[in-house]
Amino acid sequence: MKTISVFLFLAVTVSSALAQGGESLNAIIERALVIHPRVLEAKAALAGELARRGETLSPYRPMLSLNGYFIGGDGSMVFASSVKPINWAHTQRDGVAIGNVMLMWRVWTGGRDATARDLSAVRIAAARHILTTVEQDVALGVRLSYSEYDYRKGLLESEKANAKAAQETERNAAQREAAGKAPKAFVLRAAAEARKAERQVAVAGASAETALAKLVEAAGGHADVKDTSLQMDLEGPQSLADALVRSGQRTELAFFETMAKAQGLEAKMVRQSLRPEVSFMAMGSVLGSSFMDTGSKAKFGLVVSFPLADGGLRRARAKKFDANAERFMAQMEQMRLTVRREVESAWAEWESSDAVLESSLAGLESAVESYDVEKLRFDNGKSILAELLDAQSMLSEARAEVLSAMRYRDAAWSKLMRAMGEPPEVLMSLQLAEGSWQRGGLGSDKPEPPNSWLKSSPH
Repeated sequence: MKTISVFLFLAVTVSSALAQGGESLNAIIERALVIHPRVLEAKAALAGELARRGETLSPYRPMLSLNGYFIGGDGSMVFASSVKPINWAHTQRDGVAIGNVMLMWRVWTGGRDATARDLSAVRIAAARHILTTVEQDVALGVRLSYSEYDYRKGLLESEKANAKAAQETERNAAQREAAGKAPKAFVLRAAAEARKAERQVAVAGASAETALAKLVEAAGGHADVKDTSLQMDLEGPQSLADALVRSGQRTELAFFETMAKAQGLEAKMVRQSLRPEVSFMAMGSVLGSSFMDTGSKAKFGLVVSFPLADGGLRRARAKKFDANAERFMAQMEQMRLTVRREVESAWAEWESSDAVLESSLAGLESAVESYDVEKLRFDNGKSILAELLDAQSMLSEARAEVLSAMRYRDAAWSKLMRAMGEPPEVLMSLQLAEGSWQRGGLGSDKPEPPNSWLKSSPH
């Protein structure tokens, strides 16, 4: 009877609205990874880096420009192309029409073109790391908010059950008073406790609505939740050492390493700009004029440029990028320390969650037994009202402790998964093996939790 009472509470407090439908946690996270503003921002940043790749590589690709001039008036003048200022035409008198086409291609840049390709790839990789990190944070935020809402919904159902019991006690006290078996004070005390329980229901309802609002915010503005059902059969790493090893996949670490590499490539490009550069240049032109021979001409050749002195500008820029690379490497090492602290903290909570849940379940079992005894004694006139109300209060607190322990366990597991850098899909894992125990429903008259989260089942 005790086992059934305990676990029947776990099922009823949370799954009273299963038939109402609504979205699962999986569906909420999936949508959040699409519509959340932070995800959209990170995706836009990635799209910007993909577009920036073309901008970075364009100076090393062939460039073709077509220009036309028609000049009237007195005097001579030089007209430069607005597309390529190096492409110009010189006119002596009025009435001149010129058309030309120009091709320029930097055929040898001292390796800057290859470095630019590597730099673009690294920038894109950094943007992808940011996107993955944001997706993990969003998934964690939804999961924790969902767990909090699950907890608040359970508290609401518990307070409703407590209010129902208080109202029943109030009726019993009134009946005993009418039969001359209890003083008026009993009725007043029972009525006060019933009103208190009703106020607690209102407060719990408001807290549940607040939790739902936070869940909607965490989900990016939409979460159609009518019921919650969190998985209790959760699996964690085998040991703290295993968790620390797996945390090496954290995208934050990869991001700082990638940014350091990007700064190193920037410095490399600056140093490569000190080398000679060879460009192929070709031009064809058509000239029309009333005072000179007209026709078409074409020229081509190589242009060699070599920077002789720039006042130390390039070397200073290279040193700046080198310093930035060292700064990002230092930030990566600091992140390693932060990751280790997060893993150790989450692991400690996860390790203690079994004991916390087991203790709360034992307390609930004891409170159920105590309340049943006091209720029976009170109904048979063997105890006073104060004893029954105390037992009822202890039962309400025990229910809340179990719900809190469940929230604690789920939050500990979720934070551990995030600390190890697991992908968002892990936080969406709610499907249980057939026949396994979960709060959302009971498969038998005597449900038992799996040993993975409760080491000893009460019988």
